[in-house]
Amino acid sequence: MWPFSSKNGDERRERGHLRAPAAPAEVNIPGSWAQPSTHADEPDTDLAADIDETLQTVTLQRQRLGLHPVLRIPLIGAISFFAGFGLGSAHGSTTAALRYRAENAHRPPTSRTGWYLYGKSRNYHAIIGGVTEGVKNGGRYAAWTTLFLAIEDGLDRARGKVFASRQDREEGKLARGQRDFLNTVSAAVAFSGLYGWKHGFDRWSAQRMTRSAVRFAVPYGLAQDALASLRGDRPWYVDWVMGRTVGRHEVEQAI
Repeated sequence: MWPFSSKNGDERRERGHLRAPAAPAEVNIPGSWAQPSTHADEPDTDLAADIDETLQTVTLQRQRLGLHPVLRIPLIGAISFFAGFGLGSAHGSTTAALRYRAENAHRPPTSRTGWYLYGKSRNYHAIIGGVTEGVKNGGRYAAWTTLFLAIEDGLDRARGKVFASRQDREEGKLARGQRDFLNTVSAAVAFSGLYGWKHGFDRWSAQRMTRSAVRFAVPYGLAQDALASLRGDRPWYVDWVMGRTVGRHEVEQAI
């Protein structure tokens, strides 16, 4: 018989001379007729990362100055601290130097060595007084600035929850376009009231401070609205004006 017939092959396989043919390996060939990959059920991590990054970018675009409050408030507070530290240290060093001169006016130095030690001691008192007053003044600036920004962010969140749809409210989302200059002005008025109450201002001083706060808050809030509009997150009144303008233009073209 033919040596590779089924009968002889089975006999030789039983004796160990022949081995069963191995199963062909799966080959992934590109194309619509290719076999599906064994990793088809695994989630696409790159796509998920891109989606998360896009959502984070959109969320940051809807924040004031493009910064999340967790980062924006400490950053502006730190800037206020350094600004207050510079002003306070300049005033504190001058005051400390003048105080030292007044305290030692009755015993002026009489020798070159005495004048050298007098100047050195005065500079030491000026540095200590400048650093001390700078830290105090910077801390006050940072605290009041943080309070103003916290009130502004609280008003933004409150209005966002009030004007959000029911579905967005259940999902924890806020309504768009509610971060505008009105919240900034309201926060400035509340801030001025708390500041006047803390320092015991009278009626006329409190009114003058409130007017100054409003004069500062209106351009500051409008500048933030302009930046938000450039980023694509327009406030509600900008959308309202644009909608009325576009609608009127379409009606005029239809006529």
